[in-house]
Amino acid sequence: MKHGQTLRRLHPSDANPFRDARLLGLQLHPESFGSSYYEEAERPLDWFEAKLSDNIVIGAYTPSLELNGIVAVERMQSTKQRHKGVVWGVFIRPQFRGCGLGDMLMNMLFAQCKGVLEELRLTVAETNEAARRLYLKAGFSDYGFEKRSLKIDNHYVAEHHMMRQLLEPDVLVCPTSKIK
Repeated sequence: MKHGQTLRRLHPSDANPFRDARLLGLQLHPESFGSSYYEEAERPLDWFEAKLSDNIVIGAYTPSLELNGIVAVERMQSTKQRHKGVVWGVFIRPQFRGCGLGDMLMNMLFAQCKGVLEELRLTVAETNEAARRLYLKAGFSDYGFEKRSLKIDNHYVAEHHMMRQLLEPDVLVCPTSKIK
């Protein structure tokens, strides 16, 4: 792994480093997340433990156990949408950007979702060109654009809506029926 990174799925016992890295991402890049630093800084540790328990969260650790990168997916809950997941919380510490860590995190996420989810969706701020390049390289494509997706104070953030198929959809053969 580049820079000695070890990638693995995070568990509730990783809540402290997860919380620290998540809050840093929210603080450095408020336009890139639907949540805010102030909202999550007030949350108790068990809230972060629940996020790790209820979602697939992949982390990249250095040998000194510093959490340097995160990617997560939440499975949609309704019966008709359980085949889809929403990617959230993607963050790489600034000093580890540009070295392929994002690619490795995305690939591990895809491997963890294989056989569980058929499609992944995400949003990315229009101004976050590096993240958009990562997602395009990882096989995501645009399916929408929202001009006023987030509002921070009196400033709006536009977002690209992107998706990636993990499985080819089944071919459905419908019997012909006569319309009377």
